[in-house]
Amino acid sequence: MSDEIVTIERWDGREMHGVRSRGSSVFAALDWRDLVLATGSPIEAKAVLPSKQLRSFSSEAQRYLTQCDGRYGDLQSINSEDTVTWSVFGVCPVELWAGDLLNLAFGQMKRPSNWTVRFWARLSHPETGVTGHGPEADLTLEADGDWFFAIEAKWRNDISGHQGRSRGKTQLEMRAASVRSRSAHSQRSGVLVIAPRPDLYPPIRHRRSVFRRYFNVFANSYAPTSEADALGAKAVT
Repeated sequence: MSDEIVTIERWDGREMHGVRSRGSSVFAALDWRDLVLATGSPIEAKAVLPSKQLRSFSSEAQRYLTQCDGRYGDLQSINSEDTVTWSVFGVCPVELWAGDLLNLAFGQMKRPSNWTVRFWARLSHPETGVTGHGPEADLTLEADGDWFFAIEAKWRNDISGHQGRSRGKTQLEMRAASVRSRSAHSQRSGVLVIAPRPDLYPPIRHRRSVFRRYFNVFANSYAPTSEADALGAKAVT
């Protein structure tokens, strides 16, 4: 086996093969399927998108990374938020977790029991109003009666602060505006950020992080700031 190949233990104890990038030494699996609990149509559609990060690897490592599917995709990176999102929410039926998640984030209240979950759907653009050309929500929860929630999942990266036509709005501002265009009921809609607990989430350690604009650390969880409250945004670990 080539010296480029790195072997680490997978979530189920089996060996997983990959390579490390130059410089930052980020692990990338030879097969993205090793990074998820199961496959499914939404994550498979994500997997066909080629990544711009292939150049971060040596020429020999690039050959290994593209052998499985004929391309290198972002899902192969250990830093991928999409593989984590899918493994947490895509494998388990939505009716088993949606109610508990919304109660945890937004408080106990009577909500529908039947939810539709969509992964990586484009919301309406809050500045142009064009449907399907706005921010991409990691997942959305929708139910009859004007219920609509957009969920942004974080793993290693900060909330983006360079979005919108002027590149001066944050991910939360864009998503909150899109959600408001879908649902006029503030009690039936909102934006939710899911991130690792504070000691495992790198952006919380940086004073200039966008995440810290919206959420303060409260023990092992997060409390919304006034800016988050204004957007109807919550965060859970």
